[in-house]
Order: sequence, then structure tokens, then C-alpha cells
Amino acid sequence: MHPTMVHELARIKMAEQLAYAERERRVRAAGRSRPQPIDAATLGDRLQRTLLRLGRGLRGKPVGAGA
Repeated sequence: MHPTMVHELARIKMAEQLAYAERERRVRAAGRSRPQPIDAATLGDRLQRTLLRLGRGLRGKPVGAGA
């Protein structure tokens, strides 16, 4: 095969691969921009721990303690 032909075929193949890579980047970017589902179990656990910590801080001393 003539060297010029080999060069042209390689250039065409590289252009195809670059176009495919660009499409893949767009697909990944579109997938990340969609809203993510909320994991209710994990959210509930974190909320419960936070409320327990806040509750202790807000309550202060228990009624009747040291009185």
C-alpha cells in the first residue's frame, strides 16, 4: 500500500476515534447532570444521629439532675 494512502487511512481512523470519545464524554456529562436518587435509609440514619446530638445539646441538664 502506498504510504500516502496509509497516512490518510490512519488520519480517518483517528478522526473517528476522536468523534467517538467526544460522544462518550457528552454521554457521561449528561448522566451526571441528572438528579440522583436519595437513599432514604442512609438519610434516615444520618438524620437520626444529627437529631440525637442536637437534642442533647438543646436539652442541657436533665430535669431534676443535681437539684
